[in-house]
Amino acid sequence: LFLSLTISATLSAQIKEFALTCDPANFQLIYDNYEQDIYVPATFNYDGTTWSNVSIRIRGDGSRAFPKKSLKVRFNEGEYIDGRSSLNLNAEWEDQTYIQQFIASRLMRESGQTCFNSEHVRVMLNGDFLGLYLLVEAVDERFYESRGMDTLGNTYKAALDGSSLSVYDDPEYHWEQKTGVDINMADLQILIDNLNDEPQASYSDFVNARFNRSEAVNILAMNTLLSLGSTYYHNYFMYHEPTTDKWSMLPWDMDKTLSYYGSNFPYHRSSTIWMPDNPFLEKAIQSESLLSEIRQRMVDLDASIFNLSHITPILDSIQNAIQASVAEDVTDDVSDIGLWQTKVNDYKNIFGQRVNNTLTQIDEYPRNFTIERVGSAAPNSTVT
Repeated sequence: LFLSLTISATLSAQIKEFALTCDPANFQLIYDNYEQDIYVPATFNYDGTTWSNVSIRIRGDGSRAFPKKSLKVRFNEGEYIDGRSSLNLNAEWEDQTYIQQFIASRLMRESGQTCFNSEHVRVMLNGDFLGLYLLVEAVDERFYESRGMDTLGNTYKAALDGSSLSVYDDPEYHWEQKTGVDINMADLQILIDNLNDEPQASYSDFVNARFNRSEAVNILAMNTLLSLGSTYYHNYFMYHEPTTDKWSMLPWDMDKTLSYYGSNFPYHRSSTIWMPDNPFLEKAIQSESLLSEIRQRMVDLDASIFNLSHITPILDSIQNAIQASVAEDVTDDVSDIGLWQTKVNDYKNIFGQRVNNTLTQIDEYPRNFTIERVGSAAPNSTVT
């Protein structure tokens, strides 16, 4: 028994449709064992071409436990169209709008940030509608090659909670190498050590030496405006460009953005309360020059892409494209189309407030601070 996957463009839905046919026992097997990376055999057909050696499994981290699972399709021989060797199909269970990661990745790219592409797709299973998914581009050698970047650069994924670039990071435990030469993550460990050892007074010069400054400013500004509260300790990549010997932070897994954390999310928060802070952000906003540049970048983004005039036509187009599929999907956490429309409107309202709220925080709220050892213990005292 095998699984057959066929893709066709559906003009009425304005999005691609993936039609799966499989042995129900095989599909149930991977659902029942969702914590394991169990692949089941598959065939894949697209635009008249068939791949007979394809596998499929459940993918994701904490999302694996949700009723609607994310899927990975792997091509064991040859490549998918445009060079992809695998497809990531995200269920977007925690995003009742279905739009947050799509919008975030688009705005990241429009800001000039290197970022994955994403698009909505319909998935059919044995003739029935399985659900609406987001097809998310993998960050791999093809990702870099298609963008004219060096495919030999080392890429490290912040795979587990606690991958904060802090002194508490254990690269071999918290991080996962995705591309490049295997050097036991030695370059990542050096970056972590240097980030934490660099004095605050010279951190601005350190960013110039180890990062592309304008790119670093942009990713910090965009992460903040999108309220990416689940990054900096998880869900991002660090890419080491071998020729320039400079690093870049690349975004990943942005389904938890504005609607999840709200328009008042603190601009200086680089982690959760139970995880170490990330010095890449913490030291940047303690630098007067870098914070000034980050603030100015937010102003520039507000004038160009991070405003309702720019985003509303995009939202309207996406709503029209996916509304029927959202209404048809009974596997997600959206009880009815009215709830979905309310959530989309909430997202738009939060989006419209975010820039002003963030600038107000920078200008008026207390900043983060450091605690330095004084060099000796405090004298004994008696409490009366």
